[in-house]
Amino acid sequence: MQLQTTTTRYKPAGPKPFAWSYSKLKNFEVCPKRHYNVDVIKSFKEEEGEALVWGNMVHKALADRCVVGKGVAAGQLETAGV
Repeated sequence: MQLQTTTTRYKPAGPKPFAWSYSKLKNFEVCPKRHYNVDVIKSFKEEEGEALVWGNMVHKALADRCVVGKGVAAGQLETAGV
């Protein structure tokens, strides 16, 4: 008899906890007040540049592949206009 195992991901309720990234560290080095306003309290949103749009698409495709199990369609990222 073989047992089936399932993996359930825990998703905490509420906003995601703060995590450091290259951009957040850069903001802090350049101007701690900017980092606080942009990354911590999020009083305004920075303009999304081409690199940010591309990075978000890549991260979403990888998350879909790893978490949901969906594949990335051939040409999906190339035809996104970035």
